[in-house]
Amino acid sequence: MRFFMVAFAILAACACAQYGQLKDLRDDKSYPTYEMAGLTWFVTNLDYDMPGGYCYNNSEESCEMHGRLYTWDAAQKACPEGWRLPTEKESSRMLYDENVVMVRDFLPHAAGLRSDNGKFMNEEEYGYYWTSTATKNSAKYFFWKSSDFSIKFLSGKKSSALSVRCVK
Repeated sequence: MRFFMVAFAILAACACAQYGQLKDLRDDKSYPTYEMAGLTWFVTNLDYDMPGGYCYNNSEESCEMHGRLYTWDAAQKACPEGWRLPTEKESSRMLYDENVVMVRDFLPHAAGLRSDNGKFMNEEEYGYYWTSTATKNSAKYFFWKSSDFSIKFLSGKKSSALSVRCVK
């Protein structure tokens, strides 16, 4: 219930929060960033072309719109130098903190996923995001449903490909 109030309201201004921009020197793509409580987050999904990164339905147009989907191992290496995947705790704090940037603006890229068998699913319906939290065979991720902005944390196969939001 608390999330719904956060998702549809402009949150209180926080003196420590500010927008910025990062230019990825590997491919010259730019990403808007948002600083909150000592962490800086990508506001859009990463779109760095590398092994283990996929465009939904193998469409470059989808990558331009939603960013790439990465296996968990690729996601560990995908962020620009000095950036990384967020932990489950950091992701949870960002999503549920009352001073976070508007969630409906922060998570608008429902890029779907690529399952471990190579099937693409749920574009425009769900956004799936890796965290760095993992066990031997699975890793934590969160997903949000675009129709009602609900969010849930789960564990999934590392061979699936999900979106990445980098943090530092």
